[in-house]
Amino acid sequence: MVLGPSVNKFIPYLSLGIATAAFAFQTTVLYPWHHELDDAFRKLKAEQASALQEFHELKLKRLEALEKKLVGVQLRQD
Repeated sequence: MVLGPSVNKFIPYLSLGIATAAFAFQTTVLYPWHHELDDAFRKLKAEQASALQEFHELKLKRLEALEKKLVGVQLRQD
């Protein structure tokens, strides 16, 4: 054996310690952070929808104004 019998007995405990530390990190740091990111993405999605709706309304107003000008030009030509 390369590492020796005493080290081979210690490796499973080391592995368990690393796995436990990783699990503790995931549950205490990453999981709450996931909820914060989820909330931020929902806010961003709502802001984007609002901005898109605003842009759509502005675009419709511009089209209506152009249509009125076009009708005015057509009436002058007649």
